[in-house]
Amino acid sequence: MDIVLVSASLAIVLVVWGALIAWRWRATYQFSKQLFFARRRTGEIMAHVNEVEFVEAYVRSEGPRAATYTFVCALFAAVLVPAGMVAFSVAWQICWQLTGELEVFRRGTMVHVFAMVLVGMAVMILVSMIGMRRYHSKVPVKINKAIKELNSKEAK
Repeated sequence: MDIVLVSASLAIVLVVWGALIAWRWRATYQFSKQLFFARRRTGEIMAHVNEVEFVEAYVRSEGPRAATYTFVCALFAAVLVPAGMVAFSVAWQICWQLTGELEVFRRGTMVHVFAMVLVGMAVMILVSMIGMRRYHSKVPVKINKAIKELNSKEAK
């Protein structure tokens, strides 16, 4: 019963967290439209730049990317850590039986529990490493540079 309660709590937290990030993306999209018209009035954006181009550039450069990547990493970790621990525990049991069933290596002992903790940490580190590597390799241009590029499109 405890595992069901923990799993349900984790699912609720992830759903709320995902909804908050979706709301932030939506707010960024709505703000970008207001910013387009404000910058058009001040002359920062030339007349040939349309709203759709600016909104896409703004959302790409100023959207909550870090929060989204963190959420996706947490989602993957929430699925992969338990799966990895189950797979490791099964492999541990098989190795324990094949090596003569020494009592010190039985499932549930401190050695087994410590190894499980290390496997859980390793999975979380791996997920974080992959997510942050992707995050930093796909950094979009800043909005000011994107505006300069949009303004110079017609000149070419």
